[in-house]
Amino acid sequence: MQNPCIRLLTVPKETLTREQYNKHIEDSDSFETPPELFKLADELAGGLNLDVAACWENTRCIYHLTDGLRSPWLIYSDIKSRVWCNPPYGDVTPWIKKGISEKEKGNTVIIVYLLRFDPSTIWFNLLCKHTRIIYVLTERRIRFVGRFTKSNGTYSKNTSSTYPHALYIL
Repeated sequence: MQNPCIRLLTVPKETLTREQYNKHIEDSDSFETPPELFKLADELAGGLNLDVAACWENTRCIYHLTDGLRSPWLIYSDIKSRVWCNPPYGDVTPWIKKGISEKEKGNTVIIVYLLRFDPSTIWFNLLCKHTRIIYVLTERRIRFVGRFTKSNGTYSKNTSSTYPHALYIL
């Protein structure tokens, strides 16, 4: 079992004004990673080119998959994927297993997951066996851009996370 290195990072401050942020949420119908946080992950990974849990409205990469659990995480046969994955948080285990499988197949050079920092879960322990480094995000909670509420099918402006997060780099 690999023991990943754990480092602390400060959650980047938002660059959008309150008015821009509220307008973006009103116009958005998707759940997005804050741009400042993606920029940090992109820099840590040396560039990310494939968002595997996105739609065209919220992708942060040049390429994206709308069905990342069923599709190969490969852009072209001659281009290795540098993957960003901020999956739906209902059940992250299939996303973790898919990433591990794609890495073992050689389809990806690097995978960066944005997930809760929760060492008490089974998925956390599975992920740690394959993770090189974990960056725990500190000092403030992440404020996501647009949150979908399944219970009533609407989008909410209440986007602050209620738990700590980390970037897991495989």
